[in-house]
Amino acid sequence: MSPMLRIAIIISGIALIIMARRANIARKMTEKQSLFWIAGGLIIILFGLVPQLVYFISDIFSVEYPPSIIFAIAIVLATYGIFNCYKTNAELTARVQELAMQVSLLNEENTELKKCIKGENGDRVESHG
Repeated sequence: MSPMLRIAIIISGIALIIMARRANIARKMTEKQSLFWIAGGLIIILFGLVPQLVYFISDIFSVEYPPSIIFAIAIVLATYGIFNCYKTNAELTARVQELAMQVSLLNEENTELKKCIKGENGDRVESHG
């Protein structure tokens, strides 16, 4: 692996870590998601610093073409990331449905209270929203 390619790999790993950290600080990503991407960045940096690691891992799994192990690792990590996104999406959908039901019940309760107050005072109650 050429020195320029190794430097590019290391810089891309550092960039991934910086982007994950900034997204976490801006609350666009949870801590768990941020740690996942930081770990991915560290793996990328490790492969850039120690290219022999790719050959070592490919020998463990008896892979004939060592760079293909990088793609296999990337596919496994991407699959895990996608699964987490779907899981989070399902949890948030359930929470939105629950909140919608609560809002509906509160609106119904609000309407009943307005009718009750209107009946006691005989006046018209103004709505503020």
